[in-house]
Amino acid sequence: MAQGLELIRQELGPDAVILSTKTRRQEGALGFMRPARIEIAAGVLDEPAGLAHEQMSERPVARSPQQIIGSRQSVTTVIEPKPALIEPEESLDSTRAYLQALGLGEEAATPLAAELSQVAPVNSRVPTRPQVAAALAQLLDCVGEPLEPTAIIFVGPTGVGKTTSLAKIAARLALVHGREAALVTVDTYRIGAVEQLRTYADILGLRLEVVRTPSDLPRALNRLAGAEFVLVDTPGRSQRDDSRLRELAEYIGGFRQKEVHLVLSATTSSRELADIVERFQALRPTHYLFSKLDEAVRCSAPFEAMLLHPLPARYVTNGQEVPDDLAVAEALPLVEALMGSENRLASRYKYE
Repeated sequence: MAQGLELIRQELGPDAVILSTKTRRQEGALGFMRPARIEIAAGVLDEPAGLAHEQMSERPVARSPQQIIGSRQSVTTVIEPKPALIEPEESLDSTRAYLQALGLGEEAATPLAAELSQVAPVNSRVPTRPQVAAALAQLLDCVGEPLEPTAIIFVGPTGVGKTTSLAKIAARLALVHGREAALVTVDTYRIGAVEQLRTYADILGLRLEVVRTPSDLPRALNRLAGAEFVLVDTPGRSQRDDSRLRELAEYIGGFRQKEVHLVLSATTSSRELADIVERFQALRPTHYLFSKLDEAVRCSAPFEAMLLHPLPARYVTNGQEVPDDLAVAEALPLVEALMGSENRLASRYKYE
């Protein structure tokens, strides 16, 4: 306001009076709101009548910010917020440090910090907490449950919970939504894997086929004709075992209508997660499934995965109980899980 008064007095002289003020918000990067602009309308009351009538009839013409617009008799000035005193490099570094304090790895935090540092409030090192939350929510592509009949193939490293996640989703499709589901396993390597899935199939009353080679797959699928959803369990594979990944790709190629869900544990470290996401692209995953949210100290895996390679997510799991510990993926609860894990280091960078 003081800046506006100074500009008005330069244009109209010391007798200028303010007629009205207006605050306007402006859209910023990533859909956030930047600081407000102030519009001040002012005039001079002691002008000669003829001049006043002539100039008051002129329609104000907008100019660039921080310029006077209109006639001498009635003017408007638009005041932009003063530039932040924080250097851009300092804001970027602080924002990145804040995101890393939340649990994001450097590879994921750096590009997000570059976007967020552009919308940090005046004289602040980092964006506001709502701005950070909104940016994180925009990263997540949560698409809800499948509607059209398809095969859902679960792939991922060992120990991430593929079999348990499959059983939970099969139970939900069959018992909650009343859809015809069937199970297939190609995991004949792990001891007890077939028996585990057979137990789930018996409890849920679902058909199960065990496929030992890619050439056995067509006959197995023919026997499951009529099932709307075929859920496929696969053996856990190291992301660095290229030969095993190629073998698994042969099985996946035998399905026409399919979704390939890359199952990622929320307890995975940032560096390992990046390696898994990159190397499992050989299987052309179409969706993410995030497991073990209940075991994670920092719920950062969904955000890191989406930053590294964006894919939609349908489900998350948060426990071992079948079918209870399963939820449809939603952005807001995931953001709250991450932001709720703020520690003292993160609080140092928080701007309220």
